Amino acid sequence: MNSWAYIALLGSVVAVFASMMPRRSHVQDQGATMKEFDESLGHFMGEMEQENKELLSLLAALKNNQASDHQRLLHRVEQLEKENAGLSAKVSLLSETLQAWKAPRAYADEPAAAETLMHSDLNLEQSPEIHSENEQAALLSASSMNIKERYHEVFRLYEQGKSTEYIARTLSMNKGELQLILQLGQQEASMRA
Repeated sequence: MNSWAYIALLGSVVAVFASMMPRRSHVQDQGATMKEFDESLGHFMGEMEQENKELLSLLAALKNNQASDHQRLLHRVEQLEKENAGLSAKVSLLSETLQAWKAPRAYADEPAAAETLMHSDLNLEQSPEIHSENEQAALLSASSMNIKERYHEVFRLYEQGKSTEYIARTLSMNKGELQLILQLGQQEASMRA
């Protein structure tokens, strides 16, 4: 209950009590009544003080909870921003790779590239989806580009003797993806040898 309700309740108790007591002319009886009233008022004030202390402790606990939730949310936002930066780096690397695939290249003087094209599963003449010569040229250049050209940074670090963990962390790549690229590079090198 709030403090006004207690005051109203106390006032009504005093009024009922006063109406029930016969009026005496003795000063001594008024002193006893005043003493009882003071005791009741003191008891009421003690209860109010206790309730105020409990309310203050509850408010302090709520404030601490709010501060810890705020810190937790700030930490989560920082984590998400770091993840976003990592994903942005991966997207830019993939878009560079895609641009490298789409870029036309001249492979006339590379016999290994011509051999790769001959053994390729792509049959451009029978493919109904490819109609223009530009699309055929882009597909040829993408299929003939070797893995070491596409992932030159990976192989440069690997040839320097860097560990796969270090390369994956440096280039923001998945470790499994990195191992697959290295295996494909080794297979390609053994096919050319």
